Amino acid sequence: MDYRVGIKWYHFDPAKWFIYFCYCLGLVSQINHAPENEVEKAKLSMKLKKLRDVQDRIKWPSQVDDLPVMDWETCMYF
Repeated sequence: MDYRVGIKWYHFDPAKWFIYFCYCLGLVSQINHAPENEVEKAKLSMKLKKLRDVQDRIKWPSQVDDLPVMDWETCMYF
């Protein structure tokens, strides 16, 4: 779909430059760019994956009974 691997122009991507060089020489007839919407969806997907990894590392209480309970009298001391 896209001949580039890096998203930004300054990302190190020797394959992109080789394909572009071949395009300039006429060895490649067409080079394609992915739609910006698809790039944004891929970025969001990677952010969600990282968030899921963080969520998996957090130790959540197994039951509601494990949560601390504060009553009015203990709250008055704060």
